[in-house]
This record gives sequence, C-alpha cells and structure tokens, in this order.
Amino acid sequence: RAETEQESRFQQNQAKIRLRDEFFAMMSHELKHPLNIIQLNAELIARLSAVRSHAVASRAIEGIQSSVRSQARIIDDLLDLSRVNTGKLKLNLAPVILQNVIEEVVGALASDARDKDLVIDLQLPARGSDPLVAEADPVRVEQIVWNLLSNAVKFTPASGNIQVSLDQVDGMLRIQVRDDGQGIPVEELPRIFELFGQGDDRQHTHKPGLGIGLALVRELVEAQHGRIEASSAGRGQGALFSVWLPLYLQFDLPVDTEQEDGGPFSGARLLLVDDSPDIRLIMQQLLEMEGAQVTTAEDGAAALACLEGASFDLILSDIGMPGMDGYELMRRVRQLPQHAATPAVALTGYGAAADAELASQAGYNEHVSKPVSLETLQRVARELGVSARRP
Repeated sequence: RAETEQESRFQQNQAKIRLRDEFFAMMSHELKHPLNIIQLNAELIARLSAVRSHAVASRAIEGIQSSVRSQARIIDDLLDLSRVNTGKLKLNLAPVILQNVIEEVVGALASDARDKDLVIDLQLPARGSDPLVAEADPVRVEQIVWNLLSNAVKFTPASGNIQVSLDQVDGMLRIQVRDDGQGIPVEELPRIFELFGQGDDRQHTHKPGLGIGLALVRELVEAQHGRIEASSAGRGQGALFSVWLPLYLQFDLPVDTEQEDGGPFSGARLLLVDDSPDIRLIMQQLLEMEGAQVTTAEDGAAALACLEGASFDLILSDIGMPGMDGYELMRRVRQLPQHAATPAVALTGYGAAADAELASQAGYNEHVSKPVSLETLQRVARELGVSARRP
C-alpha cells in the first residue's frame, strides 16, 4: 500500500510538472506575440528617413526597442529558471569570445545608460591580441552578462559610473561588473542570489524587479562549471559582481573573431510564412527595405503552393499556425526535391530547448525565438550562408 501511494504521489507530481511546463510555454507564446509586433514595427519605423533625421523620434524608438528587449528577457528568465529547477535546461558548450559578448550587451544597453548619463568603462583586452575564449554556452553567457549589466544600469544613480573588466585568473576567465550605485547591505549579501532575494534595500527602490535575474545567473554560471561572487561595502558604496568561467583550451579549432559586413538579404529571395497578417506585412516591408524579394504565405498550404513553382534562398516560417503547423510544413518542404536543402528558419514564441529540437527534427536549420529582431535574422542568415543566387 505504501509503494502504491508513493507511486500515485509521483504520478501526480509528474502531471503537475507537465501542466506547469505547458503553462509556461503557452504564456511565453502569448506574451511574445504582441512583443514581436511591437519589435517589428519599431524596426520598420526606425528605418524611415524622417525618423532617422529626427532626434526625438529616434530616441523614442530606441526606448521602445529597449523595453521590448527587457520584457522578452524577463519572460525568458522565468522559463529558464523553471527549466533549471526541473533539470531540463540544456547547454551547448562551445568556444565563446567573451569580449564580443560584453561589447554586444553594452551596445544593447547604451540607450538606457545614456538616459541616466551613465559612463560605462570597458577594461577589455586590446583588439588584435589573443582573444579570451571561454568554454561555455554562448546564449547563456549573454544572459549572464545581460543580467549583471542591466542590474548595474538599473541600480546606479544618474551620472554614475559602471566598470566592466575581463581578464584571466588562475586558469579561469573572470568577468567583473562594478558600479558606484546604492550598494548592498552586508547582511543581505548571503542571500542576494536566492530566488526573490534582492534584499530589503533594493526592494524599496523605484525599480525593484522580480528578484529572479541573479538567481538565474548563479544557476547558469554553476551549470557551466563556473562560480559567481558579489561584494559590497554596504549601502551607498556600490557593488561588485565577479563571474569565473572555464577557459577554452582547444585552440586548434578555428574561432571566428571577425564580424562580416554587408546585408545578407540584398537581392535574396525569401518566403515568409505566418498566419498573422500584421506580422506578414511588417516583416515583408522590413525585409524589402533590406533589399530582399519577399513572397508571403498565410498558412502551410499556401506556402507549399508557392514552393512548388519557385526557388527561394531562405524560408522563414512561424510554427504555431492553425491546420498545418510549421513542423508539418517543413517535413513536406523537405520532400520537395528542389527544396530539400533550402535554408529554413523557424520563428516562434515557443523558445524551450525541446522546441528547438522539434524544429531541427522537422528539417529547420535554425530556431529563433520571438520577438525577432532584424539583427538576429541577419546574423542567422549569414551563418546559413544565405545570399542571392546569381544566374
């Protein structure tokens, strides 16, 4: 009887975990759909000449894009923290040039820093010197750096200073983020990395946050065999966060340190599949402004009809469509001889590792979580070698 009751409780717990995972996945999809529309509209408006020449309008667009990124990060952090706690977070370890990651995150937060007149001092290895390469998951490293830097921007008062450094110490790579903000009371330091453990002092700021960012950072750092520490002299004395990550030792493998210039969409023929008329229109306009020739389809059947009579350099497809979903569409696409190898990218609000695996199994080359930025699409297109086919 005891064994039966234990098995029953186990099954109930498993059912609860499945329901929770389904809830978080659906929440992500539903919240990211409007964010995606906001992001794409902002990208489109930002490229209008009238906006580029108008300082106030440009600043407003930067603010919108920054808010979208922050909101998307919160959603992703919640999902990732849930995956960590259930052991479902998968890491893809690879060589990661930490300097590039830091510079990209600083660039993304530049607008927020300017709004507060903050100075971000980068103390990184000189360009041209040997890069400091970590063995880590590039996506998770970006999350770590983003959370630490966005916290520094949030909790540093106007006209303050933030210092970001990168060096090698005792066979590990160390990232340090130091600010001269409000600091952390010494008695709160032991629980600063706990879930909802921002501490009483930070909970009374104008921007308290959810208290999940640092908890996720610790989990991500430790999952990659690193460690993290926080120190502060107390209230009003600023804070220092230090992260150590393993050094990548296999330097016989090539590491790309250069960023390719030019637009991959210039002259390229794209098929865009999405059941949302708003997203189809916005993305078509945005991609055409980048020089692409865009054909749109409202569902899987329409997409297959387009593919039967034409060739394309790239397929961009939503997953959660009524009738034939994106997985089934791509399985049928790969059965068409002329499109067996056409690069294809899944664009979806379902961002879990399991969703990316499903996309790969269906035949997609890449899986991009919404909200989708033009910069991300350009990067993925370059990685896939997308370019206009010349006669």
